Amino acid sequence: MAIVVVMATVAVAVLGVVRVSCVAVVRCLGVPLLVLVVCCFCFLLSLLLLLLLLLLMLSLLLLLLLFWLLLLLLLLLLLLLLLLLLLLMTCNSETVKYSHISTVMVLKVFSLL
Repeated sequence: MAIVVVMATVAVAVLGVVRVSCVAVVRCLGVPLLVLVVCCFCFLLSLLLLLLLLLLMLSLLLLLLLFWLLLLLLLLLLLLLLLLLLLLMTCNSETVKYSHISTVMVLKVFSLL
């Protein structure tokens, strides 16, 4: 049960980091359509992660399989966030402030694990 609580906390924190990163990318690149696609993809992955957490709580038979799927989804989200942060690093100094905030948030989330 503690694993489920930690995974739910990580999922909520990832949603927050994705939101902050997407706002910074919108300000940096000025390409709302591309950012909208990336943000929607990240948001849908996060919703899938939360749905898998719900299934994990409902079915103990799928515990091991869903646990590995959740870890893979978290790694995928982390890679997407790192891609967003790399985009932010090429922007002006005002936006780099947001990437620093996102980096700190990602580090805090993974320090919980």
